[in-house]
Amino acid sequence: MKILKKGDIAVIVIIIVLSLIPMLFFKNEFNSDNAKIIVSQDSKIIGTYELNTGSNSQYIEFDFEMDGKKYKGTLETKNSQVRLLRLPKEVVPKSIHADMSWIGDDSKIIVALPAKLVISIENSKTDSEVDSIAT
Repeated sequence: MKILKKGDIAVIVIIIVLSLIPMLFFKNEFNSDNAKIIVSQDSKIIGTYELNTGSNSQYIEFDFEMDGKKYKGTLETKNSQVRLLRLPKEVVPKSIHADMSWIGDDSKIIVALPAKLVISIENSKTDSEVDSIAT
């Protein structure tokens, strides 16, 4: 007695193929080739940088101001991800921003509250008024 007949196997194969078709259409939607790192302070963009897709770390230094003094911050980027390295203790006493680790898409941000710094990733392909999930 056979458990699966030829027709059952054909139906299973068709279902698998149909479930993989959307991946062909949306593969570029999740591509981070055009992604940018946005650094903003107090809701003002102070820097826009390229997101490194390679496996070697690249370090990006940026300047920011707090209480009239200028400071430097450092971003580390690799494998289409970014993280904010520890800021000076006189600016941000606790290292919560450095403990947030890596972000790799536009659904997460890194925040350094006393300095009002926000690090985010913006994907230029998804800059539309309509959410792609809603369509």
